[in-house]
Amino acid sequence: MEKVEKSLSRNALASGLQTGTRLICALVTYPYLARILRVDQLGQYDFAATIVSWAALVAGLGIYAYATREGAKKRDDPEELSRFASEVLVINLASTLLAYLGLAACLLFSSKLREYGPLIWTLSSGIIFTTLGCEWLYAIHEEYGYLALRNICFQVLSLILLLTYVKDESDLLLYAWTTVAGSAGANLINFLRLRKYCTWFLTWRFSWQQHLLPILVLFANSLVDLLYVSTDVAQLVVMTSDYYVCRPLLGGQQGYGPA
Repeated sequence: MEKVEKSLSRNALASGLQTGTRLICALVTYPYLARILRVDQLGQYDFAATIVSWAALVAGLGIYAYATREGAKKRDDPEELSRFASEVLVINLASTLLAYLGLAACLLFSSKLREYGPLIWTLSSGIIFTTLGCEWLYAIHEEYGYLALRNICFQVLSLILLLTYVKDESDLLLYAWTTVAGSAGANLINFLRLRKYCTWFLTWRFSWQQHLLPILVLFANSLVDLLYVSTDVAQLVVMTSDYYVCRPLLGGQQGYGPA
């Protein structure tokens, strides 16, 4: 009981530190970007990030929630957990490939999206790292302290890269790379530590249906939430311009865009 209470305390402390770091980074980042970049450039970034978030949703399906729930039942059986993790990772790699193909098709057939091509591809490069990072495996083992410490370190690194390299309004793509570097680095560390928890292998010979049905149910829930949150950004860009995506946030301040 005492061990459980200590674990809960550590997890709560780690979560609090992570939330505090994220808040501090946001308080530094957005005013800095508002001063360096124009409103329409921030609108371009938000629109590209929205498109990429849809692709990331397809890549992730409902795998994180499903793998965390089902994997916890197998945590004390290393062989069974390794088999389960390998099957889930293969499904995740397949969904990631599907997401990239869908994104490529959208850019190919939509002249509007092609205008944001470099920005979208830059931001989407983080999707494959998220897949390989298998964060759900660390959640199964309740490594929330490690995940929080990892996130804090790379949030700070991303902020340092931002303040170092993003210096004027032509550096929008560099800003996108700084955000990708943070998430990609964190997930690369995850990938390098996977064998500490299981011995995974690539295999296509397993019952896909066993996993896909509950995964797709969870995916449907996530899809509804994402559409509710992000559809307005896409509509604003399509119906008006990039400027109006971020203008309300900046209060239409003079000097950041058209009056």
